[in-house]
Amino acid sequence: MDPNLFRPSCVFMNMLIISILSHVPMFLCQDNEQYAACGNLFHCANISSIGYPFSGQDRPAYCGHSGFRLSCIGNTPLITIQSEEYRVLEIDNGTQTLKVAREDLLNNLCPTILYNTTIDFNLFSYASNLQNLTLNYTCTGTQAEHQFDCTGNDGTTTINYFSTADTNLSVVTCDDSVLVPISQTSAQVLASPKASVNDLRAVIGRGFQLEWSAKDLSCEQCIQSGGRCGSANSSSTSFACYCTDRPYELTCNKTQIGTGNGPIATGPTAMGPIATGPSRLGPIAMGPSTNRDRTNCDGTNRDRTIAIGTNRDGTIAIGTNRDGTNYNETNQDAVKYFDDNSHRYSQF
Repeated sequence: MDPNLFRPSCVFMNMLIISILSHVPMFLCQDNEQYAACGNLFHCANISSIGYPFSGQDRPAYCGHSGFRLSCIGNTPLITIQSEEYRVLEIDNGTQTLKVAREDLLNNLCPTILYNTTIDFNLFSYASNLQNLTLNYTCTGTQAEHQFDCTGNDGTTTINYFSTADTNLSVVTCDDSVLVPISQTSAQVLASPKASVNDLRAVIGRGFQLEWSAKDLSCEQCIQSGGRCGSANSSSTSFACYCTDRPYELTCNKTQIGTGNGPIATGPTAMGPIATGPSRLGPIAMGPSTNRDRTNCDGTNRDRTIAIGTNRDGTIAIGTNRDGTNYNETNQDAVKYFDDNSHRYSQF
């Protein structure tokens, strides 16, 4: 028999194998890379072992939750909340808290722009042991304690005062003020008649504590199924569970993200009511119906906070914190700018 008889067949088989391999879906490799990447903790400045919901450095944004991206500049880890920068002092995954300080006030008690401290109540809530420090600017009248001065570019000095709930400024009238959360212990320090400007700087430098909420129940269930927590994309608040084969909406071996071709869910899920079949946007809800922004029509969000109203961009206009206290988030309408000519802060 001619030994060359089978050579064309071998060539055909080799070409067939190459063709098949070249058409293997790339998402298989990509998703494995996502699973591996989200298993790596990262260091940011002086804070180590940082994981979900945070991302930064070499940890991709899809391994965290939108709104928890850290900028690591030298020894200064920063997070942006409501378009303003805060220095991150501590992160505690056990209690789901982080301590932050206002970057604009750390080295300068006389900023050009004045604004009250604001946070995103969809992601954060203030710790229960906080109260407000008030920085009062451009004041008239004199008081012996709690004064700090600001000097403009033209050399003119304005008189300012700091106060807490236990400080009496009845003899002083001021044009502008800024609210900064501080701990009750720090408030007691500043309430003392002997409190100095150095004490004020030290208190602001100690920062204040925030509690975070970032699909925590979903993440717990994802980890229990062998997955790693992240987001559907780098700018999304949609949760993703990255598994060894591909990403899923909640847990490994459940409905695949964006396909709706996963197995039918027959029990309650952490992100909604009981599902009876797959759909393009997730399971079909047989419990309370949902709006297009994925809030329930019965007046609750999927994370069980009460939704009294939402803006067109999906942010809650009025609602409740996780501890049941009410909040009414407003825009930063207290933003003001210092005018060197009049030596006063003016509304923008």
